[in-house]
Amino acid sequence: MESPQINNTLFKLLIMEMIPTIIEVSRSHGLSTDQVNLKIELLGYKLGIKLNELLLFKLADQFSKNNEDLETVLDIMKFICKDFWKILFKKQISNLRTNHRGTFVLVDSNFKPIENFDVSRPDAPVMISHYLSYVNGVMKGTLKSFGINSVITNEINFPSVTFNIETDNNN
Repeated sequence: MESPQINNTLFKLLIMEMIPTIIEVSRSHGLSTDQVNLKIELLGYKLGIKLNELLLFKLADQFSKNNEDLETVLDIMKFICKDFWKILFKKQISNLRTNHRGTFVLVDSNFKPIENFDVSRPDAPVMISHYLSYVNGVMKGTLKSFGINSVITNEINFPSVTFNIETDNNN
């Protein structure tokens, strides 16, 4: 069975158009950067839930053939790092670490959504935070579809991004 795919060019174009539009409309209504990021994250959250439903439906046969289960939070994080990330960004997460108590650190050493940013611009950190809010929302929605609540923070060392994920599950 062919692996499910998202047209990467269309995904990039959607994000490139959607996020600046949300920023412009939100700012015209006097919203702060944090409020804008929350709106953007919510859109990502909704996409994460729907995308995960579709992906799991399409990969169900593959999981049963390989005797793969997504029973623990670590199994789910591995799924996100390998399969889910590949669908979104055409590559796997560079590194996954955990303390086995609900904390996970995912490192993408060349994070595609920010690769074309001019980091010398004064507004670069705020713009990057908007794009990270979207991806954080996608991951939160994906985790929530597995019944996992999460808090995600980021560290940026351009072009690398670290996603620090705190979950309420310890298994």
